[in-house]
Amino acid sequence: MTPQHKGVVPPDHAARLIALRDQADTAAAAFKDAVADALKAGGSVREVAKVTGLSTRTVREWGTARGWPTQEQKTVNTERRRRNAEWRDGIEAGMKELGGDG
Repeated sequence: MTPQHKGVVPPDHAARLIALRDQADTAAAAFKDAVADALKAGGSVREVAKVTGLSTRTVREWGTARGWPTQEQKTVNTERRRRNAEWRDGIEAGMKELGGDG
């Protein structure tokens, strides 16, 4: 291999670097899509973070940017919160009847 002038990237190396950069961009986009797909499939933020080695904040950000939670998941979550509120209200009412601090 003949020495190059300082600072000059040989054309074959430049072409390789550009090709790998493009592959890395494609892989990064696919990875973000896979994270969102795992959330949409029902994976929890913590479990997806554990599997991927990402922070929970990153998992949430990538998922939110790609349509998570889905409308169906939002509906299920709203219903779950409603049922939990009813249960909590019932417990508090029972505690008051018994003279507790509820």
